[in-house]
Amino acid sequence: MRVIKFKAWVPEFKQMCEVKSLSFENSKVTIHDGTAMRSLDFERVELLQFTGLFDVMGQEIYQGDILSKEADPDAEGMMVGGSCLVEWDPERAAFMGRSQDNPENIFLLDDDDWHKVGEVHLQKTGQ
Repeated sequence: MRVIKFKAWVPEFKQMCEVKSLSFENSKVTIHDGTAMRSLDFERVELLQFTGLFDVMGQEIYQGDILSKEADPDAEGMMVGGSCLVEWDPERAAFMGRSQDNPENIFLLDDDDWHKVGEVHLQKTGQ
């Protein structure tokens, strides 16, 4: 069974935080910001789901993570690799990699050859 868990990007703090609990009844998320627990309204955070995948170093891969690997052909002969952003694709009901070099190139993250090299939210803030 796949583990369901999240982390939260809090734009007002410009910080990625650990999610401790979610309350759908109250529309609140409880986060730990590294020093304290806080309860925030859902609209104040962006929840990022764990994909159930790990990179080559055993790090958990979440939505919004930036991954990298050497390009090699997939089963259809399409070159897969380089740098990609992890996204949820509702049409395929799967976590996919969107190429950073060619945003039209979307592929299934179906192997463990990826290296986690960053998080899109932290990259935008220069962290």
